[in-house]
Amino acid sequence: MPQKLPWLEVTVGVSISDGKEFLETLKVYKLTRSQPTACSICTNPLLHQMRYGLLECISTTCTDYAPTIKCPWRGKILTCERSNIMAVYELNEHFSNVVEPRKKVMPPPQKEFCKEMAEQGLKPGHIRNAMKIKMQLSEDTAPTLKMVQNLVNYYSRTKLGNNDRHDKITQLVRDAAFTGRGEHAQAFMFGWDLDVDGKPVVGNGSDNNPFLVGITSKTLLVRLGRDPGTYILHVDATFKLNQVSYPVLVL
Repeated sequence: MPQKLPWLEVTVGVSISDGKEFLETLKVYKLTRSQPTACSICTNPLLHQMRYGLLECISTTCTDYAPTIKCPWRGKILTCERSNIMAVYELNEHFSNVVEPRKKVMPPPQKEFCKEMAEQGLKPGHIRNAMKIKMQLSEDTAPTLKMVQNLVNYYSRTKLGNNDRHDKITQLVRDAAFTGRGEHAQAFMFGWDLDVDGKPVVGNGSDNNPFLVGITSKTLLVRLGRDPGTYILHVDATFKLNQVSYPVLVL
């Protein structure tokens, strides 16, 4: 039978947001295990699970103290999202009590604000400005634009489906391919080369297999039938100059 470890309660029964703020005060650590298990920290009578996590010290001050031996400190986090409760425990002492300077991190309320604004389609720069106003932050206390960009881009890519994976882009083009049955204002995609199903062939963006896809709608095509001198055609193009040094825009 495994020996029961003498975990010491550090903070128990706090909200998840308060628990995360407390974790930011600890010495640098890494998460070595994270798994679901039966909840044991809340009073909810319904059978449900909590998240069980183990922490390991990776502080440079402890490493400098004993370069060849791992710091014996361990942490344990129990999180119940159903009851919004977190508990933090620790085992053993650090080699060194000196806390090294930690890089600036974004507090949980700011992270949640960024996610909410990202769901509404706002850009990182606008999100940061809105956060400064809403939370009354100065330029020094507000997260850097790079921090907001990293969080928003990661959240949009992993949770909102805003990514440029080739397989997903290919499926997007096929789903929106021209059929003739859509509404006049509904956008559709078309290509110069079609497969056996009549869907656009999507390249990979290389010189030998370029990515060529058109996007328009019936309404826009009807408008193009007018005298060109009676309207203005505004076109935006984006491209990655670090990958392609010869952007081409074809009308």
